Amino acid sequence: MSEKIIRDPVHDVIVLRSDDSVERLLFALLNSAEFQRLRRIRQLGMASMAYPGADHSRYSHCVGVMETARRMLARLGRDVKIDEEDRCVCLCAALLHDLGHGPFSHVFERVTNVHHERLTRRIIVDGESEIHRLLISHDKSLPERVNAMLEGRAPKRFLSDIISSTLDADRFDYLLRDNLMTGSRYGGFDLQWLILALAIEPKTQRLVVLPKAVSAIESYLSSRYHMYRNVYFHKVVRSAEGMLKLALKRARRLAVQDRLQWPTRESNVARALAGQRLSIEDFVDLDDVSLMQCFKVWARSN
Repeated sequence: MSEKIIRDPVHDVIVLRSDDSVERLLFALLNSAEFQRLRRIRQLGMASMAYPGADHSRYSHCVGVMETARRMLARLGRDVKIDEEDRCVCLCAALLHDLGHGPFSHVFERVTNVHHERLTRRIIVDGESEIHRLLISHDKSLPERVNAMLEGRAPKRFLSDIISSTLDADRFDYLLRDNLMTGSRYGGFDLQWLILALAIEPKTQRLVVLPKAVSAIESYLSSRYHMYRNVYFHKVVRSAEGMLKLALKRARRLAVQDRLQWPTRESNVARALAGQRLSIEDFVDLDDVSLMQCFKVWARSN
């Protein structure tokens, strides 16, 4: 048996076994060009202006969400039978949920008005993408089923809740990860105990928490409040994001007037700002690095 081991600062050791077909698929997805691009997308955009350690990527966050979802499924699987196909779809959705994020995450999205959720779903179903080819090699229906789960249309509601809800794997991971990497000490809570207290409400099939974890839930909700107040909405972070947004809007106006220099004639940043549809290959090259290269050129421009 061969194992692939990832050492993560939040979840410690993450093990993917090659003798498990689902985990073998997850490792292949993790190594795809579209997913590796997330190494070059900062999780918190401009937050490093206020918190110098906040340089972690969407890549590490997505791996963490997958691991959190896997632990949640393992806990719920003790009480209800979870089909292997449903487990596969849920874990793929957890891993791939942020594929469509643009440079500096939400800032670029606000300028282009192209939402990352829509781009994520496109990458999953686009025949040009390596992600799509890997998914259909496992199961031809997998791309559509993963997108359905990302849209909240899972056959069992608690599976969609793991991906997007008040108690989802995404929030569980980013709060702990952002708390750790910023050094803020506001976002800590007892994830292990919270997962142990997860259950499924029989009538609605929604994800719920048993009464024994009330204190853990209170701590979790409190951490969300304090992280937004002290990190995500920090005045320096908001100011930096505002400046970047204004600069990108001005770049778009100047580009229309053909008054702006670009690193290359067919810059992917220019085309994205203009609202043009990029191929999957071009989108893979659209990241924080390509945007910063534009700023280097613009700094020397009239």
